[in-house]
Amino acid sequence: MKSLFLALATLSNLMLFLTASAQNIVVQVEMNLQDCSILHIDAAGTLTELVSTADILSVTGETSCEMIDTGIVMNEDGYIYFTENSSDDVLQIAPDGNISVLVPSETLDALIGGPDPASPSNGLDIGPDGNLYSSDQRCDCIFQITPQGAASIFVENADIVAASGDPGSDLEGGLAFGSDGTLYFVDAENVLQVTPAGEVSLLTTQAEILAILPDNPIQADIDLDVDIDFGNGVLYVLIDGQYSALIAINPSTGEPSLVVDGDEVISALDLTAVGNIDPEGGLAFDHGTDSLVFGIDNSDETLGDPQAVIGRVTTAGEVSLVLGDAEFKAFYEALYGPMNNYRFRGGLDIFGSDLPAPQSVPTLSPLALFLLILMLLVIGMVFMTRC
Repeated sequence: MKSLFLALATLSNLMLFLTASAQNIVVQVEMNLQDCSILHIDAAGTLTELVSTADILSVTGETSCEMIDTGIVMNEDGYIYFTENSSDDVLQIAPDGNISVLVPSETLDALIGGPDPASPSNGLDIGPDGNLYSSDQRCDCIFQITPQGAASIFVENADIVAASGDPGSDLEGGLAFGSDGTLYFVDAENVLQVTPAGEVSLLTTQAEILAILPDNPIQADIDLDVDIDFGNGVLYVLIDGQYSALIAINPSTGEPSLVVDGDEVISALDLTAVGNIDPEGGLAFDHGTDSLVFGIDNSDETLGDPQAVIGRVTTAGEVSLVLGDAEFKAFYEALYGPMNNYRFRGGLDIFGSDLPAPQSVPTLSPLALFLLILMLLVIGMVFMTRC
């Protein structure tokens, strides 16, 4: 009997391992400029509201919730961290689903000083030391936050200005850690890096990015104020403005290359805008498929209600749909009824996207899984007859 229990326990652990390796997406949702939500999309495409406006208001004490230029990330222990505009708190969701404030805005205000309050932005990632790193668009600096909620300034604005030579730095966009512990981040015009030793330097300039973009009369109006991520030794950066694109940057040389531009995304996903897709809904590298998932807030003025879409693009630039506008809005209207808009303006992450494990996990076919279960049951029965 003991052997049967052992066999079943092994099977249970295997199933848990395979389930944990599935790629699940969490994405921040902005609703009607006063409500917000966190949507979970599982590997089968099933939609679930992970966190509601009421859940967030219950811990922030605010009367509204806003997720514009905010971020979300999950660590290897199953904690999900995210930022929210109305409170400017850094919040967390424990593995048991409990929501709490990790760092109140007052703590961040005290760190930066001055009359303007802190405002954590899209940049949010877990460092190799297990700490959370968050960029802020008020102080244009980067915070380091321990899992216990102790916060400090990791990169000062003066260091960023000295490295970029631009006194008008704007840390509204994302940040991401490379495999060697280097921290990459964007200001309005440049891509910068912080070595593990703490040295800040310029990696890629806006001029270098413009040089590799297709000839386009509006390409000069680009902003690096959306999300970035790192995967398989490459830094990926979303471009916004009048011209949108996804580029790849070699972290050793800073050399950029085009992965896909806005017009190609529009054609592949059957959107209606021209050139600008407003990729403001986040970016996450999926190690399991060697591709990137991104959120679009396609706010063409002729549409009225923006198209909200989640897409996927391979590193070779092939685009496909993850979640369409109609399916997304039907799900939320079933929960809350019609609103002026439901849109992706914050961040997204993929469970396990920062871990190498999913990349090497073999996928079992249904037949192989059935045979495995049958084999374990037979072994268990044999051991039972000997007990």
